[in-house]
Amino acid sequence: ESDRLLKEMGIFKRKQISESVKRELMTRSNFQCEYRDSHSNIRCSNRQYLQIDHIIPRSKNGENAKSNLQELCANHNQWKSNRMIICKQLE
Repeated sequence: ESDRLLKEMGIFKRKQISESVKRELMTRSNFQCEYRDSHSNIRCSNRQYLQIDHIIPRSKNGENAKSNLQELCANHNQWKSNRMIICKQLE
């Protein structure tokens, strides 16, 4: 009943990222930020405050598939978010 009411109000529950996918991401990233500088291709060395980021955002129908997920440190995740906001404002 509550799910139906939320849907009618335009509020949709998002699927959670499974624990197995989270573990696979941590293994793939070697517990390190996956951000790479676009000019030098140097990878961020940060291993703290890692967050799962959707390469294609969920708001643009990005999925929870491993191919659409990356681990970013909090700084790079925030930087990416700010950059996306600026691009949207320029549209």
